[in-house]
Amino acid sequence: MKKILKKRIRRPAIESKERILKAALSLVAQHGWEGLSIQMIAKKCKTSPSNVLYHFADRVSLLRELLELISIRNFQIVAESIQPKHHAFERLWLHFEKNLEWAQKFPEEAQIVIQIYLEATHDREFSALFQSMICRAQNRILESLLAGVRENIFHFKLEAQELSQVLHHLLVGTFITMMGSRLATSTLETRELKTVLRQLTGFQTDGDEPGRSGPSSSRSEKR
Repeated sequence: MKKILKKRIRRPAIESKERILKAALSLVAQHGWEGLSIQMIAKKCKTSPSNVLYHFADRVSLLRELLELISIRNFQIVAESIQPKHHAFERLWLHFEKNLEWAQKFPEEAQIVIQIYLEATHDREFSALFQSMICRAQNRILESLLAGVRENIFHFKLEAQELSQVLHHLLVGTFITMMGSRLATSTLETRELKTVLRQLTGFQTDGDEPGRSGPSSSRSEKR
C-alpha cells in the first residue's frame, strides 16, 4: 500500500508574517511580553523557529511591527466613533474614551504599548519610536483643542500646544493605572476624568452659565 505524503503548504511571505504577528499577540495575552519566546510563536504557527526569525530577526523587530499593527487598529476604533455632528469637546472626549475602551478590549495590544514605554527608557531606537508615537497622539488632541477655540466652546488659559501635552499625560496616566489594576477590577470609572477634561479645556456652550469659565484668553487665540 502506497504511503500518501501530505503536501506541505507554502504560504505567501505576507500571509506568513501576519500569522506570526497574530500568534504573538495571542501569546502576549496569555503569558505577557516577558514570557513570549520565538519558540512559542513557532509552535503556535506550526512552523519552525527559523521561519519566524526569517521575518523577524529578534524580539525587538517583532515588537516594532506589533506596534505598527496595533496603532492602525487603535486609530480606526477612535476615528470610526467620531461623527461630523460632534463638537470639539465630544471629539476630544471620544478620543479619551475610545482609547481606554480599546485597552480594555485588547489588553494584549495595550501591553505592547506599555512595553514600548519600558524599552524607551534604555534603548535609543525605541526612545525615538516612543517620541514619534507620543507626537502623533498629542497632535490628535491638539486638533480638537484648536477646533474648540474656533467653535468658541473652549476657553483655556494655557497655550494649545502645552495643553495638548498635559491632556496626553492625563490620558497615559489613566491608561497605565487602568492596565495595572485590570486584574483586580473590571470596571473603569470615567466620570471624574470627564469633569477634569471640562475644567482644563474651559468647555462652555451657549447653555452653560456665563462667567464660569471666563472669556477666551488672548493666549488661546494666538495660533
